[in-house]
Amino acid sequence: MRKPPPLTDLQKAQILGDDVQKQLAFADFRQQSPQQLTSLWDMIQFAGREIADALDAVKAFRDRADKAVAQFGPAAVMSEDEAAECEALNEKVWGLSVRLQLHRTTDICVIVDCSLTGTTFFRNAPIERRYSILENYFKDMSIAVEDELKGRKFICVPPDKARLWEQEHLLGPKVTAAASDELNIEIRAAGHCMAVDLNTAIFHLMRIVECGIRALAPQIGVTMSKRKISQAAWSVLIESMEARIRESKHPQKGATTKPLKPGQLKFFRGLLLNINCFKDLWRNDVMHMRGDYDGNEANKVKDHVKAFMALLESNGVPLK
Repeated sequence: MRKPPPLTDLQKAQILGDDVQKQLAFADFRQQSPQQLTSLWDMIQFAGREIADALDAVKAFRDRADKAVAQFGPAAVMSEDEAAECEALNEKVWGLSVRLQLHRTTDICVIVDCSLTGTTFFRNAPIERRYSILENYFKDMSIAVEDELKGRKFICVPPDKARLWEQEHLLGPKVTAAASDELNIEIRAAGHCMAVDLNTAIFHLMRIVECGIRALAPQIGVTMSKRKISQAAWSVLIESMEARIRESKHPQKGATTKPLKPGQLKFFRGLLLNINCFKDLWRNDVMHMRGDYDGNEANKVKDHVKAFMALLESNGVPLK
């Protein structure tokens, strides 16, 4: 009988309950998912508190070690019980350093473990339990933790913008459901940029419009192959669609393509007006490093793009 695979953190959390699930989800964020937002409260609860407790315990050990050295001299050696307590403390700091990727701290924890247990990866080493030696190790550990944590930077996202992060439905749930994986990646990327005030949000929004243009071209009757459409510039696609509309307004005898119906002509001409506005107002500037946009401008563009993509979806233009 095959052994079942080990449970993931998420599966364990689902079994253990909401409180544990919250803690494990935060641990998973630290290890695997830099794109996941976590609240300041959770950071204090499950990272700040653990770190503060561990550093307080390290300080208490160092104070005790200083007293032992002052009373008994630098050769003072800890008892078996004290060594076990020290080993547990080192293991706690090691676990935190691995989860938070504090590499220097992790290295010091390995050295302390070797000193306490006499075991290395390659051979047995003499056990070293003198207070004076271990106090120096834990002093280095405290400095390393502080230095490495100062190198971990966080961006503060205000509540009104946090909803934009990993927002799958930035352009509405119907567009999300109809969109290809490629398009949904761009939708989420635009939300990420808007959440942290990056003007590259406009760039991603124009890529979303481009996906819409490539989906629209065959519906109007542009006779390029799918591969050519995927590689064509905006200007080429726009000219091809406008040519198709002109042909339908003034059909020639012997034309091989079927003219568009009046209702279709009105709809497609309206869409092309929108596309030309996107091109002239934002796309050309953002692609040639001429635009400088703030959050308000990004919101306006997002609303225009949302309306445009909703029009495509509601009129059956395939977005996959």
